[in-house]
Amino acid sequence: MSNDFRRVKVIDSMRGFSLFGILLANMLIFQYGIYGKDMIHLFSLSPSDSAAYVFLKVAVEESFMPIFTFLFGYSMVKMKESLERRQLGVKRHFFRRFLLLLGFGLLHGVLLWEGDILTFYGMMGIFLLVFFLNRKAKTLFV
Repeated sequence: MSNDFRRVKVIDSMRGFSLFGILLANMLIFQYGIYGKDMIHLFSLSPSDSAAYVFLKVAVEESFMPIFTFLFGYSMVKMKESLERRQLGVKRHFFRRFLLLLGFGLLHGVLLWEGDILTFYGMMGIFLLVFFLNRKAKTLFV
């Protein structure tokens, strides 16, 4: 297997683990709706349901989603390095990818489920592409 296509198993495992956590966090939306999950005080929850809610908010929603977002950025850097090694157009490739992500997100959000996040990742990817892709490491750190 060539170096360009070798997967980093730890990163893939973290991505899968965080997707499982996001699925758990979305269970609140499936149960109470997109707006009801943030207005849980309007529902009569048992003490055990309240404890499960707090656990999901802190351990799942506030932990897994940032991990997944970090991995999104990390994957973007690794993909950029791979495209540069193969001497392919980085901006063109990323713009097409993020535009497709945005399009699928809009379709999914309108036709299937209002809780879709693909649209956000498509927009954020285009934002990162425009403002941060070719910046120096020091600029990115600041």
